[in-house]
Amino acid sequence: KIGTVLNINPILYGDATGHIVSCAKVRGRRQSIEALVKKYEEKRVRMSMKAARINGLQSPVLEIFISIGLCGALLVGGHFIIGGSLTTGDFTAFLLALSAAYRPTKVLSNVSNGIQAGLIAAEGLFNMLDREPTVRDREGAVAVPTGPLGVSFESINFFYEKHAGDVIHDFSLRVKPGRICALVGRSGGGKSTIFNLLQRFYDTQRGAVKVGGIDVRDLKLEDLRRHIAVVSQDVFLFNGSVADNIRYGREDASDEEVDEEVEAAAHAASAHEFISALPQGYKSEIGERGQLLSGGQRQRLAIARAILKNAPILLLDEATSALDSNAEAQI
Repeated sequence: KIGTVLNINPILYGDATGHIVSCAKVRGRRQSIEALVKKYEEKRVRMSMKAARINGLQSPVLEIFISIGLCGALLVGGHFIIGGSLTTGDFTAFLLALSAAYRPTKVLSNVSNGIQAGLIAAEGLFNMLDREPTVRDREGAVAVPTGPLGVSFESINFFYEKHAGDVIHDFSLRVKPGRICALVGRSGGGKSTIFNLLQRFYDTQRGAVKVGGIDVRDLKLEDLRRHIAVVSQDVFLFNGSVADNIRYGREDASDEEVDEEVEAAAHAASAHEFISALPQGYKSEIGERGQLLSGGQRQRLAIARAILKNAPILLLDEATSALDSNAEAQI
């Protein structure tokens, strides 16, 4: 049954974070994983052998058809030459042209598989590019108003799947500008969903979410999200340097300004000490999704990125869950 819940691709072709391998070792499931990998590898080998046999047959089959064609041309040409309707020179020119077309035809047959694979990949790519977003700017959408921004939720209802019922039901909340508000509840109670609605990743089925007194559906999406900084529990970092990942919070500032503020943001997020201990400091590479850092270090970089952005609305979704109590108190 493990095959029904486990994606085999990260195991076969490399798990960047090592989570699957670690999970299997901790739970004593090595034999199950090995059996699953063996099953899928055997299937992959069978399919590869089948494809190799088909590819191997292409060249001899093409040679056979070309030979049959040449024999037929010789027979027909000889008949016309004997009948006087075709000269030997014309027939010789025809055979030379036919021979010249042989090599390009063979090359074209060899690349047909690559062309087919490319067409399949292109179809998937264009299907993704042509997909229309479900949330977009309304006609006549306005910019976020200047000045202090308050946030309010007015009797909102929201569900991901209609048949599954409401995730949030008749929820109302008002947060005045400059105030701090904490949402406390059970796991899966909809706290992260409320943040997603505020950023308008989804639209509510009933009620309204307002920023600065304006329904978020009437605000320009890009401008709305520019006014919000988020630190989530599941931190996403790019495969680049420490400075580049912090700098991602401020794209509009010059390099000199950012370099100064990057360090200030790192100090504020209690990240400067561990960054300075890295081999190249702020220029150190952190790997895919920051795998070269610990969970707490990744969260502190995400907090520094949000501090650097300096948006009027800051959302912290269990942003210090991987930190010890001392680091959390410092931040």
